[in-house]
Amino acid sequence: MLTLAKQSSISKWRHLLVGVVLTMLSISTSAHQQKLSYTRISYNSHTNNIEVMHRFLLHDAEHAVKKLFNKHADVIANAATRKQFATYVENKFHLKLFPTASETLQMIGSEIDGSYLWIYQEMTMPETLHEMAISHSALREIWADQINRVNVELNENIETLIFTAHSPAQQILNSR
Repeated sequence: MLTLAKQSSISKWRHLLVGVVLTMLSISTSAHQQKLSYTRISYNSHTNNIEVMHRFLLHDAEHAVKKLFNKHADVIANAATRKQFATYVENKFHLKLFPTASETLQMIGSEIDGSYLWIYQEMTMPETLHEMAISHSALREIWADQINRVNVELNENIETLIFTAHSPAQQILNSR
């Protein structure tokens, strides 16, 4: 038979445990609902290439491929699905250089690193680059609140562009 003090102590522990579980669930839920990608555009002086690195949360990519391709798509275990998703991103990300460069972005590949899916592209840096136009609409047809952030690091300055459902292509002037 439990005394009143022991019942009170057990009740406090139950409330504490329920609070911890609810907090963990809310953190877990918010972590899965970030709907945010990061892209970095940089210049590699060793290769004379503009490198583009897209980073998607693996959890978001896994949900996206099921909606984009089919309910059995598996970006984690299936290299063909990763390639299909990389091609999808390639078609949703546009980089135009001015004056007009004859080069276009080339797909390098993709990889899973921890909780991220990385997709890599590159192109040769033109001799003259005055301006670039960028658009990034990946996953916005699935999630209206998807945010695609692009950091452009072609010189000493870093410029950040944010693409949402209301963001068209954006221009950046190059001071190189």
